[in-house]
Amino acid sequence: MKLLAALSAAVAAYAIVTAILDWKRPRPTRPRRRSPRSSGRLQRRLDEAGAGVSARRYRTTVAGTVVLVALVIYAATGTAALAIPPALAVGLTPRLHFQRRHTKVLLERRTAWPEAIRDVLAHLASGQTLHRSLCLLGHSGPLPLRATWLRYERNAAGLDPSTALDLARAEFADPVSDRVIEAFAAAQEHGRDVIVAVLRSLADNVTKDLQLVEQIATSQTEIRSQAVVAVILPFGVLAFLVASNDGYRSFYQSTGGWIVVSIGVLMALGGWKLITALGRVPIEPRVLVEPGARR
Repeated sequence: MKLLAALSAAVAAYAIVTAILDWKRPRPTRPRRRSPRSSGRLQRRLDEAGAGVSARRYRTTVAGTVVLVALVIYAATGTAALAIPPALAVGLTPRLHFQRRHTKVLLERRTAWPEAIRDVLAHLASGQTLHRSLCLLGHSGPLPLRATWLRYERNAAGLDPSTALDLARAEFADPVSDRVIEAFAAAQEHGRDVIVAVLRSLADNVTKDLQLVEQIATSQTEIRSQAVVAVILPFGVLAFLVASNDGYRSFYQSTGGWIVVSIGVLMALGGWKLITALGRVPIEPRVLVEPGARR
């Protein structure tokens, strides 16, 4: 019964954390000056994932949740050695959540590029200029790309199309977008006849690359699921034994119990890192990192 209460409290704590982190502040009445810390690496990752929270608030919430879960599990089992690993795991959950969210955003953008390129080709075939075709992507293009191309239209009106393309590339910040936008930039210099053939070939190549990545990810789904179960299941069984048996509880309250749990945690983390490294899909490097770089 105590174990069930502890698990319920842990699930409730995680739900509260997720709700808090996903909550958007509805009170931007005063423009706030950004502190130097807000431009750090963590803040940049949170912004890329669309978290809508500051790095300071993220750290505070995660730290509070870790302490809460550790206290709840310790109250249920009476063993600190079993309270710390689950608490740390819950503390890492928001990070994994936002990493997946960022990966999902990037994947949606990449999968939208073939449709966007064909949309540009259709506008070119109807007599539109390339610049106008790119502006129309902000109104009728794929949804994951519309916001950026709307900003491109505004930037091009205030600056020039070449600078606006550089800003769009910096906003997308991924290798597939680099290739596509570089093709758009080259098209403005070499004319419509050349760019039509280039864009058709680019759309086919991007589609084939995305299909290959999807096949690899699909084939790894079952293996990754088994890896997650293999990491979590032993600690779940151990927590049940400690909560229901006084002999197990007394042993894991001793120094020997701490050593056993520590070795188990290290082995689980090492196995997870190994599986993640072996199953990682190679990431295409960005060739054009800085805006304005031309090859």
